Amino acid sequence: MELREVEPTPDKSLIDELGRKKSSFESTKLRIFTDKEKNEYVANREELERKKQTKVIWENWSSMTGRFVEASFETFVYHGEEEDQNEQHRIINELLNLDLLAEVKSGKNILFIGPPGTGKDHLLFCLLRTIWEQLRGTKSVKYMNGADFRYQARKSRCNSEISEEQFIKKFRGKKIFCLSDPAPTGGEPLSASQADVLYHALEHRVFEGLPTWMTINLPPGETLLSEATRIFTAPVWERIKHRSITVLCNWQSYRKPARIL
Repeated sequence: MELREVEPTPDKSLIDELGRKKSSFESTKLRIFTDKEKNEYVANREELERKKQTKVIWENWSSMTGRFVEASFETFVYHGEEEDQNEQHRIINELLNLDLLAEVKSGKNILFIGPPGTGKDHLLFCLLRTIWEQLRGTKSVKYMNGADFRYQARKSRCNSEISEEQFIKKFRGKKIFCLSDPAPTGGEPLSASQADVLYHALEHRVFEGLPTWMTINLPPGETLLSEATRIFTAPVWERIKHRSITVLCNWQSYRKPARIL
């Protein structure tokens, strides 16, 4: 039998597959970008990352502020007699003119002092809102209401779940520590253990040059010093007042008095 060399018949499906792969390879060849395209790409990436970070920062604001989430100087409700409202306008204008970042850097405390219902906490959050994004939210700010502070301060003294040092560490390193109404309502003084923990927390922040912003339910006037000393003790009040900006909210409460049925 005569053997003949047979020309192989190409497989069309294989040729088509190779063609597709070649086309795909050609389309994914490394492309040389111009400087303009590179700059636009970097700028777009940076803007996208900034938006993501900003979203997280304001989500932190929502989770931290609770009922004060909408607090701003534009939403502050002026209330009371004309004289009271004039004083509120004056205070807010002074707060708006503060160089807040400079005050934070200098370590000055800011105190809002006045009777309950005058809008002290609202003003504190208004002030905080103006620099919240620059401070990068909860990475630089610690907030605690007075009831939680007193409870955790007592807990740190009464059991081993959290030591006093661990509790105080919560307030260290934060650029601003915001504390709302650290004293019990009704003029009741802090317990000795609560006053001691508050003193040490403030002492650490003073030593580190870090400010504390605080709202305090005390009536401004001639009795302020004696009442503050009685409720907080003299050493604690000295630390609270250390290099402080004091905002006296000495006007009528916006809360309506309770009706007796």
